[in-house]
Amino acid sequence: MWLPSLSKWLFYCLLLPELVLGQISKWTTPPQISCPEGSKIYGSYCYGVFQEPKTWNAAELMCQSLTSGHLLSLMNESEASFVAALATQSLGQNRSYLWIGLHDPSQNRRWHWSDNAVLALHTWEKGAPAKTTPRFCVSLSPRSGYLQWKDQHCNEELPFICKFSV
Repeated sequence: MWLPSLSKWLFYCLLLPELVLGQISKWTTPPQISCPEGSKIYGSYCYGVFQEPKTWNAAELMCQSLTSGHLLSLMNESEASFVAALATQSLGQNRSYLWIGLHDPSQNRRWHWSDNAVLALHTWEKGAPAKTTPRFCVSLSPRSGYLQWKDQHCNEELPFICKFSV
């Protein structure tokens, strides 16, 4: 008989003050996800397409200035499919190449993501990267529905896509 009374007493002593002070709601309320305006969430990241053309370096700096992002790095095919759909939707009739974060900073044909992610996915367009006319920055190709990469001259001005941590 004393056990149920003890349970109620423990409840009132331990949990009731937490309820009154609003502490339990902190445990159950999901965190607010904050993405830069106009960007879309997928997994643990936000993605934003910017239509104002910039050089690769200027685009990377722009991404870094917005919530400490970077030009897009792609980790797997499902992320690549999401990005392809987002690019197609965002650019509409402006079927332009789109800067991503892949580049060759040492100009030695060793490609790196600007956010230092591991390069595990390789989806080059046929004939890319170019061997006769080296180019050291990479874009998504509209000819492939934004699923394949093409190397470009870094000083070309293109729209771009940023990736931000949630």
